[in-house]
Amino acid sequence: SADDFLDSVVVPLVEYLRVSVLDGSLRRSHGHLAHAVLRRVLDHVVATATAPLASRDLVVGLLGGHAHELDALLIAATAASDGWRVTYMGPGVPADDIADTLEHVDARVLALSVAAASGDRLIPRELRRLRALLPPRVEFLVVGTRADVQRAALAETGATPLVGLPMLRVRLRALREVASANDMADRSPSRPRIRARR
Repeated sequence: SADDFLDSVVVPLVEYLRVSVLDGSLRRSHGHLAHAVLRRVLDHVVATATAPLASRDLVVGLLGGHAHELDALLIAATAASDGWRVTYMGPGVPADDIADTLEHVDARVLALSVAAASGDRLIPRELRRLRALLPPRVEFLVVGTRADVQRAALAETGATPLVGLPMLRVRLRALREVASANDMADRSPSRPRIRARR
């Protein structure tokens, strides 16, 4: 399945590349090449797994720069394989543009990949700005490592912090079930009103 492929192949490979480039055991040029190949693979997963008639829209964004784009693409691929119609924003998109896209596609969920360096002040500021721009009905998910999620000052934003893809899947499935139940309630015929006798 797509989930197995992402969990067993892509996630370990992304971590291996990140560590190998940092410790110098892999040339930077090779790291760039591997990044480009993985990006194409993840783009393909998102494109093929996204159901065109899916009724649930989700926007994926990235706070933290191009170096962590594969993390955001992993979120997009995970959501697409779980039955969501995904709009991927890419890196370096300002909060205003993310909020505008959410409104344009009428998405009810925003999933952000966060990579916050120690002492980073920009990401908490962008998260607060996003929360101020988003309507209350939008579910705001922030996905990252435990350290990233803690550093991002999420308590102020009301965002739901999620560590890793398994937690993201659980949350997305719960959101889909709630939305489906609400849709069924909206479609069910209303009960006839009974007039009280005088």
